[in-house]
Amino acid sequence: MIQRNFLIVLVFSLFFSGCATTDEKRSDLNSGENNLHLAGQTVNYSVDWVDEATRGVLDKMDIMITGDSSHPEKKSIKAATIDQDILIEFLSLTPTSTRMNINIQSPDRQKTKTTANEIFYQTRQFLLANKRPKTNAQELNR
Repeated sequence: MIQRNFLIVLVFSLFFSGCATTDEKRSDLNSGENNLHLAGQTVNYSVDWVDEATRGVLDKMDIMITGDSSHPEKKSIKAATIDQDILIEFLSLTPTSTRMNINIQSPDRQKTKTTANEIFYQTRQFLLANKRPKTNAQELNR
């Protein structure tokens, strides 16, 4: 019975993971028609840990990081491939919850969706496979 309930919860969590995507067509005067793919997902990890995991994933995927910025509750990474411009933003919702938004601009609509989904998937796999570093609150409770 417990295994059955676990499987039901697992299936629902896969389909209702909090990931929402939208597509917008935009046309630039210089580059013709570009597609902008916006995707977001919330994960239960700190901003720093999600940022570190995403950097590892981008490196593994051979996506070049071209810039980044850091504020107390928000971080962002700019990255690029041959034909895609990628902006990944991390917004701290709580100390242990982060909203991850991915904006990809590319002429190929399907490729932008695939890239965003793959970044989300590999980041989640990395976070699940690696132990979360201890925060100050966790160290105080020991």
